[in-house]
Amino acid sequence: MQHIKEVFDPSKDIYRKIEKVVTFGNLDNDYLKREISEYVVTEKLRQNFQKILDALQAGMESESHEIGIWVSGFYGSGKSSFAKYFGLALDKSRILDGISFQEKIK
Repeated sequence: MQHIKEVFDPSKDIYRKIEKVVTFGNLDNDYLKREISEYVVTEKLRQNFQKILDALQAGMESESHEIGIWVSGFYGSGKSSFAKYFGLALDKSRILDGISFQEKIK
């Protein structure tokens, strides 16, 4: 009989503490590496990242001062993670193990 822990990646401790909410202020590189290693960027997420980039580009080209986005979804659907990682990906100085955060998230 297979145990549930055998279904998961053996390099990950299934008994580790898992944060209940995304902490925007915790920018410790080791913490971010652990977080991003388990974040799966689906095609839909890629499309949404691109949609925001396109809207920001259009706003900057029109010299608008009213650029904003609304991230909506159900509780636990990943809104905060999406916003946090999108923002960190825009920060070119955010480097993890010699690789930009933007590259890590791809």
